[in-house]
Amino acid sequence: MARKKTITDLAKLDDLHLLREADGGSQEAMTLLQQHYDANPGAFPCADMPKTVAGARMVQAGLPAGTRLALQHTSDRLLEDVAGKNPTPLEKLLAERIVACWLDVQILEVRWASAQEVTCQKSEYFSRMLDRAHSRYLSAIKVLAQVRRLNAPLIQLNVADKQINVLSGTDMGNEVADAQCASGDGA
Repeated sequence: MARKKTITDLAKLDDLHLLREADGGSQEAMTLLQQHYDANPGAFPCADMPKTVAGARMVQAGLPAGTRLALQHTSDRLLEDVAGKNPTPLEKLLAERIVACWLDVQILEVRWASAQEVTCQKSEYFSRMLDRAHSRYLSAIKVLAQVRRLNAPLIQLNVADKQINVLSGTDMGNEVADAQCASGDGA
């Protein structure tokens, strides 16, 4: 039988192992964690919860280790691409949601493709689950696009008697302004 760890033993553990001890019911570990988090509010070992959840989803789906690694690397790159260079906290959360939904779609497609003896009932089940996952994925993308649209500054140009509203910093806005200037409209 393992001996109970003392506060001194627990204090030597890194955050993740201390968290595991607390999850195991150690009140001493809970006390140390609380003191640590009070002193260092940003130092939460599970700050990368989306990665933790994604890993758990892939393991639960029974995906092989190589497939899990490939999906993890792809989802990391996708998160960087979707979040952009300087995302707001809300954009970062939405980008994480998009990647989580993308991962759900990928897992379901892999499970469906690798299912043995697919019956009509099983095929219908996978189809419904995939439709729902895809709907959540597209919804998350739409919300991020709406947030970014709301955050984009709007510039109003008055050229002669024509008013042009342009979203600053967007390709569409730049093209509209360039086209108006090149055509001589309102000049």
